[in-house]
Amino acid sequence: MNNMRPSTGISRRRRSAIGAAATFKRRRTNNYYHYRREDLAFFVFCCCIFAIPMKALMDWIVSQTFSPATVEVKQHSYTEEGLIINGDPKCVKTKSSIGSPFGRAADNLQLGPCAYFFEEKQAPPGGWLHDIDYFFDRPGQQLEAKEQCYLDCLRGLAEDEITPSFLIRAAQMKLPKVVQTLMDDYGMDPLYKVKSTDGIPRLNAVQEAVHGGYPVVLKTLTRGNIKLVIDNYGRTVEDYITMRASPIRPFHALKYFGIKVPETNLSPLIAFNDTEFEKLEERQGWTSNTAYPHQYDNTCDIDVVNGLSREEFYREYLLPGRPVLIRDQAADGELQAFSKKYWQTTTDFHPSSKHKVGPTAYPSLTDQKACDTKLSISEMENATECPTMPGIPMVHARHPTNRDLELLYPATNGEVINPTHSWAKLTEFFHVHSHRKNHMQLFWGGDGSGATFHWHLSAFNILYAGLKEWRLAPPLFRGFTGMPASKVQLDASFSLKCTQKPGDLLWFPDYWGHMTINHRFSIGAAIIHGGYRNLNVDPEMRARDDALHNTASERETTETLVPRHEEQASAKTEAEVPDFFFVHINKCGGSSMISMLNERCPGQWRNEKWSSPALLRTFHCSAQCWIDRWGGKAWNDQYSFAIVRHPLARAVSNFFFLIDQCSKKRSKICEERAISTHYNGVVINDLADDELKINLFHSWVEKAYKLFPPGSHNHHLFGSHAHNNDVYSTFNATMTSWMVNADGEIAVDEVYRLEEMASGGMDKLSTKIPCLKNAATASERFLAEQEEEESTEEHPHLPAQQQHVQLATKNTSPPYPDYERFAANRRTKEIFLEVYAADFHNFGYKWPDPSRLQVQASK
Repeated sequence: MNNMRPSTGISRRRRSAIGAAATFKRRRTNNYYHYRREDLAFFVFCCCIFAIPMKALMDWIVSQTFSPATVEVKQHSYTEEGLIINGDPKCVKTKSSIGSPFGRAADNLQLGPCAYFFEEKQAPPGGWLHDIDYFFDRPGQQLEAKEQCYLDCLRGLAEDEITPSFLIRAAQMKLPKVVQTLMDDYGMDPLYKVKSTDGIPRLNAVQEAVHGGYPVVLKTLTRGNIKLVIDNYGRTVEDYITMRASPIRPFHALKYFGIKVPETNLSPLIAFNDTEFEKLEERQGWTSNTAYPHQYDNTCDIDVVNGLSREEFYREYLLPGRPVLIRDQAADGELQAFSKKYWQTTTDFHPSSKHKVGPTAYPSLTDQKACDTKLSISEMENATECPTMPGIPMVHARHPTNRDLELLYPATNGEVINPTHSWAKLTEFFHVHSHRKNHMQLFWGGDGSGATFHWHLSAFNILYAGLKEWRLAPPLFRGFTGMPASKVQLDASFSLKCTQKPGDLLWFPDYWGHMTINHRFSIGAAIIHGGYRNLNVDPEMRARDDALHNTASERETTETLVPRHEEQASAKTEAEVPDFFFVHINKCGGSSMISMLNERCPGQWRNEKWSSPALLRTFHCSAQCWIDRWGGKAWNDQYSFAIVRHPLARAVSNFFFLIDQCSKKRSKICEERAISTHYNGVVINDLADDELKINLFHSWVEKAYKLFPPGSHNHHLFGSHAHNNDVYSTFNATMTSWMVNADGEIAVDEVYRLEEMASGGMDKLSTKIPCLKNAATASERFLAEQEEEESTEEHPHLPAQQQHVQLATKNTSPPYPDYERFAANRRTKEIFLEVYAADFHNFGYKWPDPSRLQVQASK
């Protein structure tokens, strides 16, 4: 199987000619536009001097801009957007992605150089206030003209202009005749996909057809074969269609494929805890009054999960194109920043502050106006109507400013996508590290208000207060309307419903139609990240695709799925693989160990950084981090080890270290972990009273347990800063989680206890890593390094080399009592034995006996 040449998506008889032509074109294109600009400037100059007629100028531009092969299609003329095909001004062949001169156009309507200006929205026959503009339900002649445009343009393209990704794009755009042509005339493979370079799966044409809910396209691509395997998990077309909330709706499944979707897939799913919801509402303080009783408070037509790893998200939702709701993603601290009590402490969001409101989130999109009177948040909470729009609930929407975000996310100074927030899934799933490059929106509205039916790229949506009813529709049924959300009626045969409560995070794929109705005063936010399927098939993409289909294309097969880390590792030579792997758990002597490795094993240990699946490096690299970097084979072949420490000793050391660091220089880590650095204006480490220091630690333990409880998405913050290892779903507060694989099994070869390193542990390790023997004795060297390390902790934003330079310049630890003195507190003991149960069990630690210290003190 490994000797097989990857499929390019183009029939074998056409490959050599296309490849050669593409290669020639790329060589020629390097100076192509430079040459054209010079000629054009000279020619225009000549026109001005010699009065050459303007028509001659235009004819020359057309002849020089498009190759002879592209002008074989009949009745062409030229416009500034490109070459008009068959006299239709909406049908253009262009050299790049272009905007529409005919109003706002959908951003997915370009097929290579072929573009058709098909408006994203049109006023429906009944008008915006009474009807819905369904994107694929416009007059038949419009849809026929669009597809005919692509067919005509395609016939005029040179062979080297047509790439395998055209079939994927045609499936995205619901072009069944173009799909048929590309398969029949160009031999394109429906299972071809562009290989991922960032770890996010790419889709083949069949998956794209499912994504859109396009049964005719899907049947064309598969020739009606529902048993066709379409992904690397061995799943078939039938498997995709019968999933809960599949974009191919049940009536289409039966009509086009003879598949009767099981009734169990249409049943309600997972109720949320009403009692907890009522307690949360009471804490937040907003009114719970509603005149719109919610009929679906305990049901969802889409999957509802209590947690979701990246691998599960890719497999179950991104590839099949299904929406999903993740329960309780926002911690209580994040939710309380949207409480009435907190907003009363602000100016911008004080309940008395007035804001622009309207019948929909953005009225101008459907040729409407906002309310001519601003309403206060309190008025909206109490469902006050706009004087000029009686009977219509009002909603407010805005793109938050930096000042807004600093107020709403105070713990992180306005940085929204943070490991402590519900938005952390954006980083885990799509490598998004900042909201600033994405489209963020903030909403609030009174009872019965909401976002009316519309569509856009994929988005994450969080609810912070209230109760929200969702209605969703696959891309085939997407549309726009200006009707208030409470008046929109979507056909139950294609729409899906779900209820979102505070803290829930909902994700839907690209181009899903959706609307919401608030069932009491509600506050929510959304980040539109989208574009994970966008091929951007412009000339640059075509050149890249030419290279990809010759060297890095892949075809869906029934072979075992190759994990992302193995794809990355395949480019590495055996000489580059480290001789051993060290899982560096913070506050466990890791800086001392790395200092020794840098000094004594430079040829076998390297400090590196890499950016997938997140910004990671050898410093604080977990087992999964190493496996992702080098692959499972390299990990299994090489020796791996970790160093652990008594859980209480580690926590105490880290607590006082962070206070020391944060009190000396600005750092977000203390805020991230809810650690206060001062007590009554004095740095906690400078307090003379040891008992007070101990009590302050116990207070923090209780607070951290409430903020980062076991099972929560940010539970790791109870134990330590994640150093981006929180992209792995198995990562939590325990030291055990640093050394497990994706299945949750301890994957390191050996685990050493810090307490034993100076009494023989280092000597044992040196037999595995001989270069460490270069010290006078390995144990003596490690002990000396460890004494230095207690005075400084690795800073996550400094290169490892700088950190090690700092190690040699400090010799005193932040002053704090012996960790065993902290063991007397009963509540702290209960919390630690629960949170670190795995560590106590796996590494043989026992809870300290505080009476031992009392006996020693009495002696």
